[in-house]
Amino acid sequence: GCGALGGGPGRRRPVCPARGRGARVGGGGGSASRMPSRIRSELGLAYSTGAFWRPGWEQQGLFWGTCGTKNQTAGLALREMLGVLDGFLAQGVAQEEFDQARSRLLNAQVFEVDEASKVLARIADLEWNGYPWSFHEQAAAALRELSAAEVVDACRRHLDTGRLTLFVLGNPVDFDVELGEFGAVEEWDSSAPEVRPVDASGDSEAAARGADLAAHLLSSHGGRAAWEGVGAAGSLLRTEGADPVEALLVYPGRFLARSAADPAQLYSVVTEEAGWSLGSAGMSELSAEQLRGAQLELKAKLPLVLMRLARSEYRAAAAAERTLLLTDEEGDAVTVELHEHGLCRAIVTEAGGRYEFGAYTLTGGVMLPGEVRWSDGGQPASYSFEWSVNPEVRAEWFEFPAGG
Repeated sequence: GCGALGGGPGRRRPVCPARGRGARVGGGGGSASRMPSRIRSELGLAYSTGAFWRPGWEQQGLFWGTCGTKNQTAGLALREMLGVLDGFLAQGVAQEEFDQARSRLLNAQVFEVDEASKVLARIADLEWNGYPWSFHEQAAAALRELSAAEVVDACRRHLDTGRLTLFVLGNPVDFDVELGEFGAVEEWDSSAPEVRPVDASGDSEAAARGADLAAHLLSSHGGRAAWEGVGAAGSLLRTEGADPVEALLVYPGRFLARSAADPAQLYSVVTEEAGWSLGSAGMSELSAEQLRGAQLELKAKLPLVLMRLARSEYRAAAAAERTLLLTDEEGDAVTVELHEHGLCRAIVTEAGGRYEFGAYTLTGGVMLPGEVRWSDGGQPASYSFEWSVNPEVRAEWFEFPAGG
């Protein structure tokens, strides 16, 4: 049997090309790190075990841990793996342990440039992904300045062992534990033929690949269960040359924008039935055509797309590699482009407008972008976002103002 732990993405633009610092102490630093020391050396449960954060160049990476053990100790090994991670998060790391892990990382970098082919490949990676050629030197300098407290704080903010996905391969008849102890269990029969969904619209292959992409998208943004629990997303929106704006997106299709300095000052409100905006003449109700346009725009907002996708409100089809076409019951569609690791790169509306996303962070158990770029053929506009999940929502905020 073997066990694996999979977590959500880490920070965009890895600070160091080597693997994650906290993971180096917890499980990725060879036999001296905690997970191999406990599971391999002390308990003899596995020869190969460890934990890593694997970042990407353009996108967040995954935190994952592995352990190869026999079926009869699968449960024990999983408990110990989780125990090592929980212990690290609870106790932190001693300065000596941290210094040793940092030294191993810095000293190992010489082996990344000990051959001409490695130097050439490293430069090609930097150039292809838009990084400065001095990136590795900058990363090493930042690593030397890094403190143990900063590493532990980052791990505590971004690693939640209660939300890991556990993958166990083996014969469950021989397991030493009922896997339900660790959470809800989904069983796969490796001997059974693969069953793919069929899209009634005709292209079953596109539907099958679309279902895979949709699952990958949800998983990378926090998982279906997490987004099923999200009913609203609030944001503080900033852009150059304008005052900050508070915005609120409420499932299935309500929107509110107001002044961040004076929340009583509304800019616009859209509901499923009506909409209104603030103009020079005061509040004015949207026409049927304007309301339809505003509702279509809302359907391209990433948090609402993810809320609806988690609730199975779309027919999914793969439009191209890592490109997903989502169509709702009303026939309205959005195109979602995914990064390699599954986070949303961009959303394209039916009218051709394009949202591009970056600087993702974990907020309220889900991944949301800190940077959004909008373009519709004219001058692109860039925004920064600070998100909140399931903020307060009052019914009266969406009631058309009396006398409006």
